[in-house]
Amino acid sequence: MKQKILKAGGLAAVLVMVMAAPLHSQSNIGIAAGGGFPEASHLGLRYHWQQTNVGVYYGLAEDWRSAGIAMGFHLFGYSKHTPTKPIYFKAGIFSNRGENFFFWERLKYNSLELRAGYTINFSPRFGLELEAGPAIAFRLELDNKYRGAGFAAGFAGRFFVKF
Repeated sequence: MKQKILKAGGLAAVLVMVMAAPLHSQSNIGIAAGGGFPEASHLGLRYHWQQTNVGVYYGLAEDWRSAGIAMGFHLFGYSKHTPTKPIYFKAGIFSNRGENFFFWERLKYNSLELRAGYTINFSPRFGLELEAGPAIAFRLELDNKYRGAGFAAGFAGRFFVKF
């Protein structure tokens, strides 16, 4: 289990480094840090282009690991600090692993996350995102037994900085 988590973490770190080099020359790269469910506390690297962003995220909690990739589209609203519209929709694929999670010894699932959110821009480069929406778990294992698919709710809040 720990080897799989380390492999996923290593893969996320490699993706972040590979993406960071070519994207740093663009002014549209950003980092994010926040918390939520199911991703727990997490760090992310994102690329912004007009009203679209693509990012990779990695969870940092000791007994709950997550890694994922997401794409968001800013569609509505007005912000006085930036041309990016504050109301957005986002879709992402995440892999989550938990130890001693509520009353299960082990919980593992992969999910498709669909979320709607609102961006509060404090300046042209710094802000806060709040989002919520459904998650479709398409592979669910509890205590190492396959349980099929299911639905859950997801929510998150994160601070971001654009470079």
